[in-house]
Amino acid sequence: MSHDIYVCGTPYEKRLRAGEMSVLDLAPIAAKVGAQGVEYRTVYWRDVDTELPAVVQQLADLGLKATYASFATLYGAGTEEREGLLRDIQHARMLGSPLLRVFRGGGGDDTGAREALAAARAAGVRLALENFVKSPGNRLADVLGTVEELDSPALGVNVDVGNYVKNGQDPVTAIAVLAPWTVYCHFKDVREGTDGPVATYPGNGFVDLAAVLAALHPDVPFGFEYPGEGDPEAAIRAGVEYVRGHE
Repeated sequence: MSHDIYVCGTPYEKRLRAGEMSVLDLAPIAAKVGAQGVEYRTVYWRDVDTELPAVVQQLADLGLKATYASFATLYGAGTEEREGLLRDIQHARMLGSPLLRVFRGGGGDDTGAREALAAARAAGVRLALENFVKSPGNRLADVLGTVEELDSPALGVNVDVGNYVKNGQDPVTAIAVLAPWTVYCHFKDVREGTDGPVATYPGNGFVDLAAVLAALHPDVPFGFEYPGEGDPEAAIRAGVEYVRGHE
């Protein structure tokens, strides 16, 4: 078995935000580098009603798969944010994504979270709770406590290796603890930057990624969510080569 790899828009963040690229540019890149799919994100749509059906057709034409990432939170969201999360769940369903990345957020009761989980289960989508890089919700205890508290088959975990490292926690320990719920992994390295640790492509940092790979179940798909380091395609290819060379 080998990990499916999904190209995220993060290496092309500035270009996507500036309108120099669109979501329709991502799938051809994924196909070119030998990835299995694309991680689409809510923030990259410019006209979701037009682009999403076009992306679905493009994926079918290229034989690729999709995952989807929201910046919505399970807790502490107002009415508009809750409606946005429900909309994101439906967009994940339309993309054929088995998961939707979400964050924990802070405060409030669990009414909104349970409503979202019910909608996700009905849509055949699993919410993948990520350890955010900042509080609230950035610690292993936060993620574990949330999945245990909500106790839903529609709730899984996205292990973000870089976020655990930048928060001073061991990603291998997190992987072991969260293994029963892990459905996705943002697989990346971390290097020292001028203002502290920053995410980078696998093999370009100080993280013991061999131990991370050994700890993860081989069926867990990887999202390559890291900066382009000046040459996005080369950074993605380096990640693909690292994973395939160490599986």
